[in-house]
Amino acid sequence: MTAVLDMIALQDLTLTKLEEVYRSAFIPSEITEDGTVKLELEGIKTFVKVEPEKKILRFFALFGTKPGTTRNQVLELSNRINDELVLIRACCPSALPTPALWLDHDLDTESGMTAEDIVTETRRFRQVISAMPPKDTESILS
Repeated sequence: MTAVLDMIALQDLTLTKLEEVYRSAFIPSEITEDGTVKLELEGIKTFVKVEPEKKILRFFALFGTKPGTTRNQVLELSNRINDELVLIRACCPSALPTPALWLDHDLDTESGMTAEDIVTETRRFRQVISAMPPKDTESILS
């Protein structure tokens, strides 16, 4: 059982703290200009963002699509992912200039968490993402 002292309180969960957690777990990471921590886990770029006002830690990944892919094709892929996979949400953000697949997962941070919680949840997010390629039945992802 984790001691209370091992908990990272909501107010202490910062980008710097996240990067420290990942480096301690031997996960290469860097803080980006837009306020996220960028990771590369088994060839997949993953981002983590602290959102203290929402009291969440947001994990996300963005996948480009092949030329000629329509927004509707990405929405259909998103629906398959949302129907068949757990823990992640898939969508096709309308704000992007070309259709792309956005995957995310939010983790409640209100009561604090341990470094182990963060690393475990990061690896879980990556594992769920790895189950996504067979859902791309039209081979639209680049």
